[in-house]
Amino acid sequence: YTHTHSPSSAGNVIVLGAWTVVAPLEWTVDVEETDIFDRPTEVLGGCSSDKVLPFLIPIVLLNAGVMVYAIYQAYAARRVSTEYSEPEFIFKAMLSIMLVCFIGVP
Repeated sequence: YTHTHSPSSAGNVIVLGAWTVVAPLEWTVDVEETDIFDRPTEVLGGCSSDKVLPFLIPIVLLNAGVMVYAIYQAYAARRVSTEYSEPEFIFKAMLSIMLVCFIGVP
């Protein structure tokens, strides 16, 4: 567990740290509606960065690679004695990771 967890965490920290230094996210606010006195009544805000792909692609590849490796390890350990087998927990962990990716990416 530790031999794959530490490099993947370090890789994420390095890529996200570089992204923060090179092209940090900037908060922008757009006024959608104003009242008769020109005061904002509806605003829309969000973060954006000029250079997303050079940082997003390595993060996606790194985390997808870790997920594929975890699936391989679960497959390789499928015949382990039931005393040491934890396929239900491995499945739940990988399902949680996939859900976070599907919810967090869009």
